[in-house]
Amino acid sequence: MTGRELFARDNHQFISAAVHQRSLDTGIKNSAAVYQTILKEKWDSLSGEGQSVWNDMAETEAGDVGKNQQEFSAYMTLALRDLCQGKVLGDAEMLLFYGFREPSTGDLSIGTIHGHSVHNSVNFGGSREEIELQYGHPWSEFAEKAIPRPVIPNPLIPRNAHNKPVFPSIDVNNIAIGDMRMLLCNYFDQCWGKYQYFNLLR
Repeated sequence: MTGRELFARDNHQFISAAVHQRSLDTGIKNSAAVYQTILKEKWDSLSGEGQSVWNDMAETEAGDVGKNQQEFSAYMTLALRDLCQGKVLGDAEMLLFYGFREPSTGDLSIGTIHGHSVHNSVNFGGSREEIELQYGHPWSEFAEKAIPRPVIPNPLIPRNAHNKPVFPSIDVNNIAIGDMRMLLCNYFDQCWGKYQYFNLLR
């Protein structure tokens, strides 16, 4: 979670009220667009120090994501074992598919964790190779599309000879929805933040 996302979450009622009022005042029905505009205005109205405070709070709230990811498999293995062998659920078998992106590189890390009752030690799906072939590849393809890459920084939005933002050339068939959303947000932030939007349409 970024500082801006934390700011939006913690000021949700205030921002929603401003969105409602702006929609009434302007007659604009697209509340999502109005929301993004209001959020950008409120965020940009903070001083650099104010934004840094929110960014620091978001970083603290997230903790050390890289360390959490490194420890995830070991802790989750223990948790599933305890659930499967404990008395809370009775004897159980569990299989967890997981995926996340490494914070420094954006590389996808996926895996499975099995939880067994005391009566079983055989993993579902056969050998590791069989599991990877049967379930791993489809899971990897799904996770690659579903888990957004790290936020694309604003400078990656190219500009034309008149210094106006130009939407970058992308392969729409090979970009995750989350990445597309962030790219669009960054593009429109560039458009609305530095220019009057309607002048760009001329």
